[in-house]
Formats: sequence, C-alpha cells, structure tokens
Amino acid sequence: MAKQRYISTAIWDDDWFVEELDYKEKLFYFYLLTNDHTNIAGIYKISLRKIALESGFSVDEVQEILATLEKSKKVYYRQSHIIMVNWPKHQNWQSSDRIHKGLRAVLLKEVPQELIESITQEHIPYTYPIHTLSNGINNLCIEDTYPTIHLDSDSDSDSDSDSIFKEEIPPNPPSGGTGDGSPDYKPSKPPKQYITDEDAIAIIESCTSSTKYAEMLALFVRHRREIKKPMTRLALEQTVKVLDDKLGSEKERIDCISLSIANGWQGVLPGRINAANGFTLQRDRRQQDPVSQQSNDRFAGMESGDTTKEMLG
Repeated sequence: MAKQRYISTAIWDDDWFVEELDYKEKLFYFYLLTNDHTNIAGIYKISLRKIALESGFSVDEVQEILATLEKSKKVYYRQSHIIMVNWPKHQNWQSSDRIHKGLRAVLLKEVPQELIESITQEHIPYTYPIHTLSNGINNLCIEDTYPTIHLDSDSDSDSDSDSIFKEEIPPNPPSGGTGDGSPDYKPSKPPKQYITDEDAIAIIESCTSSTKYAEMLALFVRHRREIKKPMTRLALEQTVKVLDDKLGSEKERIDCISLSIANGWQGVLPGRINAANGFTLQRDRRQQDPVSQQSNDRFAGMESGDTTKEMLG
C-alpha cells in the first residue's frame, strides 16, 4: 500500500538545500525522501544498484552524491542502508505516542542491531535516541517511552533543512471499537489494484499468438478505461477465459469484443454471437426449401439496391 507523504515548500528557504546543492543533488535528495523503500524511521535498506536504477543516476554518481550529503551530515550510507539523520525529528514522535511507537517498531524490527550499534559508535547525529536500542535490544518493548534527547548545537545546526517531510500513519481504532467509535461504522475497503499496461500485455501474449485477437483484447482494456471501468488482472483473465470457453473460433471472439465496444458494454457477451450464428444457420437451411428459395431470389439484389427500391414501391 502506498505511503502518504508531503513535502513542505519551506525546503526552498533552507540555505543548505538551495545554495550548497546543485540540481543533480537536489533531485537525488528528493528521491531519497520519496522513494517507495522509505519508512517512518528514515533508515531503510536499499542497494546502490537499486538506487541507480530508480533515480536514473549511475552507480558512480550515486556514490559521489552520497559522499557530498554525508559531509553535510544529512545522509549516511552504511551496511546497504540509507540513514536520513533528521527524519525522526520531523515526525513529532516526542509529542505523539502513536508515532513514537511506530518509529520505534521499525527500528526494532527492520533495522539490524549491528547498524544501530554502528550509528551509535560513529556518533552519527541521528535525531532519535537510538542508543537506547543498542543495549539489550531483544528485551525492549516498543511501548516503552523515552525522554526527549536535546542534541548539541553542531548536530542540530540544520534544524530547518529537513523540515520538508512528513509521513502520515493511519490512526489506530480505539480499544474495543471499529474505527470511529460508532456501532454502524464500517472500515473502508482497500482500493482495487487495476491492471497495468505491462501486465495486460503479458496476459494477452500468453493467451494468443494471433495479432488481430491480441490487438482487439488490448483495445477492450483501453475501452474499459475510457468508460471509467478499468479492469483488474483477474477481470482480464476471466474475460479471456469466457471468450475461449464460449466461442469456437478466433473470428467469433474478435466479433464478440467488437460488439461489446461498439455498444459500450462493460463485459463480453458470447451468447449474442452464438445467437447470431444460430440465426445464420437457420437462414441457410431455409434457403434449401423451394418456397424459401423463391423468397431469397426475390431479395437477391439487396446489395445492389434493387431490394431497397422494390420495398419503397
């Protein structure tokens, strides 16, 4: 599930960010703040290669920029972990017990003890009393609280430089309740995960080698988006299964999808194609009867317009 974050415009008032960083370093810093691997503690595991792949910088550029940020005591890279030193300070953990517990839980469960000890021993100015975790870490309880630690002037000289980031934690429901304390409250359902273009192409290519059929399936996915009914992965898989099970030829499947798009339908209706085929078969049988044949002869000039003229008198 995506994390909710926001960045304050106050970052553009910070001399360190505006004056000391070039455009590449600014862009990279934004990446470190907003990538999907971040957490409420600001210490997260990620490889240099992964950073390079996601940010668009080369591995050499990543190492160079990280060295620059470390000199400013803003960001450290240790044991394949990014450490955003001022991150906890801007989560208001001192005044919010809920945020404090969430931050502490991440440090206890996701950050290796060796890294916590390294941060303490190197005197990295991480703005949370991390030294309280380095001794007897396995015996600590995340509900424990600690007094606010006042940092020295050197480690806190950049008090505004990271005042740009917040991560919102959904509130826990009250004890014995379901969310808002009311008996009629129903928790909201998680949003549907609609299929991406890449997944749609993969499914389509796995079910057919026909270019025409594949193009029509892709067109149906696009049609669903345009009518504000985007498909999930399961919906596309079931649509393909219905077409394969109910219709015997590729032409019928293509016609079925085309009919759905033309009528603005949300689904495919193989029964309509089967009914049309049945009608055609019955018409062919009637043509074998002499009486029916005379009727067919009468309307034989339909395409040329003779029938239209006769019907108009």
